[in-house]
Amino acid sequence: MKILGINALNHDAAITLIEDGKILFAAHAERYSGIKNDSNLNKEMFEDMEQYGEPDYVVYFENPYTKKLKTIYGWTI
Repeated sequence: MKILGINALNHDAAITLIEDGKILFAAHAERYSGIKNDSNLNKEMFEDMEQYGEPDYVVYFENPYTKKLKTIYGWTI
């Protein structure tokens, strides 16, 4: 089972594809865009990841919608 982990919308966005506890692919947005602490995911990261197959599941470090609400309103959840 392949799992795609995503960390985005904060400094240094990244993705990691794992299978059975082994890292198949990992990338930081900064390496693709050249922008220090880039918070945006890049299409090219996903294109490079596809050579290792499609993920069965996608998980987020933190729900992006909740993260933005916390940032905007200063909530602690």
